[in-house]
This record gives sequence, C-alpha cells and structure tokens, in this order.
Amino acid sequence: MFGFPISYSPCAAVASTHRLFPWVMMCLIGALTACSDPKGSDTQAERPRTVVDIQTLTLELQDWTGSIETFGSVEATEEIQLSLDFSATVAAVLVDEGEKVVAGQPLINMEQEKPALRLRQANELALQGKAALDEAFNNLKRRQRLAELETISEEILDNAKLAVRRARANYRQAVASRQLAEKELAESRITSPVKGVVDIRAVETGQSVPAGSTLMVLQATSALQVKTWVSEKDVALISKGASARIELNSRPGSSLTGKIKSIGINGHPSTGNFPVEVIIEDNLEMARPGMTATVEIQELSIPGILLLPEAALVDRNRKRVVYRVVDGIAHAVEPLLSAGLSDRIVVLSGLSPGDKLIISNLESIIDGSQVRSTDTH
Repeated sequence: MFGFPISYSPCAAVASTHRLFPWVMMCLIGALTACSDPKGSDTQAERPRTVVDIQTLTLELQDWTGSIETFGSVEATEEIQLSLDFSATVAAVLVDEGEKVVAGQPLINMEQEKPALRLRQANELALQGKAALDEAFNNLKRRQRLAELETISEEILDNAKLAVRRARANYRQAVASRQLAEKELAESRITSPVKGVVDIRAVETGQSVPAGSTLMVLQATSALQVKTWVSEKDVALISKGASARIELNSRPGSSLTGKIKSIGINGHPSTGNFPVEVIIEDNLEMARPGMTATVEIQELSIPGILLLPEAALVDRNRKRVVYRVVDGIAHAVEPLLSAGLSDRIVVLSGLSPGDKLIISNLESIIDGSQVRSTDTH
C-alpha cells in the first residue's frame, strides 16, 4: 500500500516465537488459577475424620462369686471312709468308735504348721510368677514393634515369644501349687460330712499318715448322695464342704440342700470330667436311689481378679483382641487370658484396672479409630 517491500525470514519468526512462549504460558496459568476454587487445596485436609459412637466398660478388680450346675444320679450311702489325698501327721483324734456324730462335727485335726508354711511359700511363688509373666509379655510387645520396623532379627522375636510361653507355664504351675496348698490347709481339719456313727477309728494322735490312707469309717444314718461330674475347668473352683442345691428331675421345683463330700483326684479317661459326691442333707423322703438330679454347687468365689466380658473380644488377623480407648482413640490390645467364668474371662496380663474397653460397634473399629464413648460402668 505504501510501497514498502515485504520480506519473510524463517530465523526471525523462530526468534519471535521463543520470546512470546513464556508470556503465553504465564497467561494460561493465570487463567487456570482464576477458574479454580481457592479453597480446593484445603478441602481434603479440613475434612473431619469419622467419629464412631461406642460404649465402653471400665475394668475393675472384682471378687467373683457364682455357682456351677451339673447333672447326676442319687445313690445310697451306707459307709463313709474319710481320707486325705496328701500325707500328714495326726495332731488329735476327737471321737471314739461307737460315738454318734452330727454333720460338721470335728473328728480329726492334722498338723497345721507345715500346710500353713507351704501356703505362704506358694503365695510368694505365685506373685513372682505373675511379675515374670508381665515382664515377658511387655518385652514381647517391644520386640514385636521393633520387628515391624525391621530393626531386630527373627531369632530375637522368637526368643521373646518363647520367654512368654515359659513364663506362662511357670505362673500356671505356681497358681496350681497355691491352690493345692490352700486345699491341704483347709482339709487338715476333718469334720463329719453326715449324721452317723463312728465305725472304725483307724489312726491315733502323732501317727504319720500317707496319702490315701483311711483315717476313719463312718456309718451314715439314712444318708443319700448324688454322684455327679464336674469339668476340668471348674473342678479347681470347688472344695469339700461347699454347699449345693439339688433338684430331683422327677419332681420339678423340688429343692434339697446338700454339701460336697468328696472330689475325685482323677478325671474320667474319656471325658476328662472329675467325679463329685454331694451328700443330701434334708428331705430324704423325696429321693430314691437311681433318680436323676440337677445339682447347683454354690458359694464359689475368686477374690481380686480382672474379668473381661466376651462381648469385648473380636478377631483381628487371627488374634483375639480388645480395643482400649485412650484420649478418644481406639488401640488394639491382645491380652493374655485364662479360663472363662460364666460369660466372662479371667485376664492374666495385658490389661490393667481402669482401662476403658469398647463393647459396642466393634465391627466399625480398627486400630487408631477416633471414637466418642459412653462409659457403661
């Protein structure tokens, strides 16, 4: 139009494009930023964690009391042989042959000093065994955490597990020894289980008596008993002289009082249950030999134990765990447990009095869940 010549240079075009590129990119970034939500980057961070509403139970030391129900049959009892399942020395014989006796009357006193000393020693060993078990269990938990971080070898972790098994076995043995010592001390004072007559006085004062030897034979006067069986889990809870309530199955609603006369020392080879004989103390005219009966053994107690409700236990990764609440967070704990009592389980280690355990909505809980709790106790 003005007569200027027009020319095209490829090199000039490339240079111009390189100068414009940074400005184009800045404009695009600015446009995208203006269109985005300025709060979008914080939305995920500010989203609240899900809080699970749950109920908790606070663990406390308890004195457990309860009863055991078994089934058996009525038998005639004519002769009662009194013996001990441990060796002892006779301190005093309090009745003579031909003398009438009543239920509960003292018959023979065995030496008390040695059984009392064995009980004190057994108590001390049980306390030491419990402390060793707790230490081994805590050490295992530390080793497991280090193993997860791969800072220790598998051999060290296996040794920690072996230490827990050994400590558990030692503690159980100590508890069994304590129960045996308690039983020996209690049974060193021998009383008549029924009303009857002394037939044979088999020992004298100062005599050493081996385990299983007959001490005295009584002829029961119109005595009946129920022979029943108790599982190996429950046999450690009962003792001679414990009260029982008997209901004859042929007479629903009937109620006879009884008392444990003897507890077998050997379990049945097929079932593992132990024989127990319960003397019927009243309403003998209602019972007949051969009748079947339901026996409720009463007055059972264990002092000062932690009892865990079965509802608090769940399966996680092939482990039985509970969830303990600390500062609103659920923490999985695998406690060491013993035999159950009714619908509750005895805690040996891993939990302490005052721990708050989740007992509801467990299907929604994992380790680290945030919870809002209501204490049921």
